[in-house]
Amino acid sequence: MDWFRLYTVAETLAPIRASGGMRIVPDHALATAPEPKVIVIPAHSDPNNHPFCAVCGMDVDAVNGPKSVYKGKTYYFCSADHKDQFDAAPAKFLGASKL
Repeated sequence: MDWFRLYTVAETLAPIRASGGMRIVPDHALATAPEPKVIVIPAHSDPNNHPFCAVCGMDVDAVNGPKSVYKGKTYYFCSADHKDQFDAAPAKFLGASKL
């Protein structure tokens, strides 16, 4: 007997970035998802209070981890190596929309 059928749903089928740099690819878009019997909505952190590494997307320690200020905004990193990579070429990691 099939007790549970687990699937993910989002607005679109585009991958979603989760904590720790994990990417989730939804199984269904909202418009085409099957009707659920149970809905589980995971908690999430406010990126302003719980930042991610600007290079890899991993969770970082905002208090003790490496950080850089670029154009007035603070960026956080999971390692000194990622901070150095970012400092050498911030535009590579931020993209045109974030500059």
